[in-house]
Amino acid sequence: MSERPARDSALAAQADHHARMQRDFRWSVPRDFNIAQLCSRRWASAPNASKRIAVQDHSTGASSASHTYFQLQEAANALSNALAALGVRRGDREAGA
Repeated sequence: MSERPARDSALAAQADHHARMQRDFRWSVPRDFNIAQLCSRRWASAPNASKRIAVQDHSTGASSASHTYFQLQEAANALSNALAALGVRRGDREAGA
């Protein structure tokens, strides 16, 4: 008696379950969620933010560079100020190409 049909059936059931999970998945994001706060601002406000590496840039054939949470937040603030100067306001959706 072969175990292959039972195994194939179990694999098919797993595949169906995975497809259903993907189809039915929905993000549950609070209305006031701020990804910048989660990813940068809270770390940039830590006492050691000017020493903690947030982004490490590795390039082939070139020297690598690192950016601290403090530097990352400074750049984010500069971008926010530039967008505000262009008239972008809270709630506007912007994207670059």
